[in-house]
Amino acid sequence: MKRMSIEASLARSQAKITKFGVQSVVWAYNKVMRTALQGLHVDSKSLAAVKKLLKDGRRVVLMPVYRSFADLFTFVYIHQHFGIQPPFMLLSEKDQPPPALQYLLRSVGLVTYSLES
Repeated sequence: MKRMSIEASLARSQAKITKFGVQSVVWAYNKVMRTALQGLHVDSKSLAAVKKLLKDGRRVVLMPVYRSFADLFTFVYIHQHFGIQPPFMLLSEKDQPPPALQYLLRSVGLVTYSLES
């Protein structure tokens, strides 16, 4: 993807990370996952390595394993819980979230992109 395409996608998707958006996603995640899971296991060594890279001013790219909004919610939750600034995340325009979720997802840094741009 070209640099201009990325900047245009960011502007077009109007994504930003807001405190309200992050708190809303963390609240919803807690409500749903409290009944769905018995625990969320985070690799402490990997998390410490990510924190160190961020502290050193390095850029970190996290790649989700599955193509679902659960990854986005899990990333936001883990970042909030461990005091790490939430990342922006990319989503293809062809995989648009339901309209009811679009505003909330943009408020936690979801950027949509088009390969045709």
